[in-house]
Formats: sequence, structure tokens, C-alpha cells
Amino acid sequence: MEETVPAQNINCLIGPPAPPRLQALRSRELNGTGASIRAYALHLSADKSTTFAQNIDNFIACTRESRETSPQVVMRNMRQFMSGMKNYLVKHGEREFEKEVEKERVKLKANEFLNLDAILEGVMHKLVVRPLREHLYQLFVDEYTRSGAIQLLADNMRYARTKPAHELGIRPEILAPSGAALETICYYLTRLQEVDSPLEKLENLLTCISAIFNSVCRRPIAWRPLPNIGGV
Repeated sequence: MEETVPAQNINCLIGPPAPPRLQALRSRELNGTGASIRAYALHLSADKSTTFAQNIDNFIACTRESRETSPQVVMRNMRQFMSGMKNYLVKHGEREFEKEVEKERVKLKANEFLNLDAILEGVMHKLVVRPLREHLYQLFVDEYTRSGAIQLLADNMRYARTKPAHELGIRPEILAPSGAALETICYYLTRLQEVDSPLEKLENLLTCISAIFNSVCRRPIAWRPLPNIGGV
């Protein structure tokens, strides 16, 4: 079940809306532009007789079974494969894919264009990134455990807790976030980790930063974002 935050907490903490470009991208996605193309690409992936579905299934299986332990290499391979499958659909199509694209194009207004690459990028995140998410996450955990980076981070966090706020660059007039504010900040950080879409990650990151800003900036002071965000 998806975690929720009380509406009153969100309303008082989210601050200014997302930048106009992000709002436009989100609005375009929610308004269903390219919805039939996304649906048909997902239909192709569910039909195991298609080349599109077979390639995706084979790539996921091979990636999970591979002895490759470098998460950077696995991410690079995923990126290359996703780009290749997008190019395959755009250049060659499969079944009725090209007809679906044309149907969407005729719906466009004179000042609109069909961002087919962005539509297929979202599809590939669902079909490739999501199934390999846990595998990739474990590779990162293993690598950072071997290198000692996780232990170093934990040690530095314990050390920071022993220091007074002013030594961390947090000015005395900064008010500590309330429990409700921390709950909201934690919610958006969790959402940032959970979602697959880069656009959704950016949206949650910006909302989290806005929540941090509003939770500590309650007096007329000079805003110093890095120390304040780091302190929270």
C-alpha cells in the first residue's frame, strides 16, 4: 500500500509549484498525449511472439544471470539496449505500431509535435528499468560495501551528529524542522527512491527541496541552501 502524508502537512510545506517546463511535461503526460502509442508498445511487450517482447525478455534474463558485478557497466548496457529497442520500433515498427503513431500524429494541433522518443523512453523504463531495479540496487550495495563507502557514510553521519549546528554551517536563527515537516521530507525522499521515471524523480527531488526550504526558513534571513539542506 502506498504511503501517504496528511494533506495539511503537504499543503503547508511543498512551497512554490514546480518550474514551468516540468509542469508542462507533467501536464502533457497526464493529458494522455501518445497514450495509444504507449499502450500498443506495452501490448507488444506482452505478446511473447513479437521480436520486441522476446528481445526484452532475453535481455532481462541475461542481465540477471550475468557475472557482471559493476553496476556502472550494467547501467550502460541497459541504456544501450533501451536506445536500441526504441530505434527498432521507430525505424522498423512491429505489427500495427506505425499505424498507432500515425493516428496520434493526426490528432496534433498545428503548434504541437509528437515526441515519440520521450513516449518510448517512458515505456522502456517500465519494461526494462523496473524489472531490473532490485538487481541493479543490489549491485550498488555490494560495490559500495566492498569499497567501504557505505561504512564511511555511516561514520561521517555519526560524526556530524556530535557537532553543534554552527560548525556545520547552519546559522543560529535557523529553526529546526518540526516532526510533521520531517515526515513530509522523508516521504518525498522515499518517493524519489521508489519511482522509475527520471521526470518523477526530478519532481520529487524539487518538492523535497522546497519542503526543506519552507520548514527551516521561517524568519527573514539570508538563505544558504547547502548547509541548511545538509543539516536537515
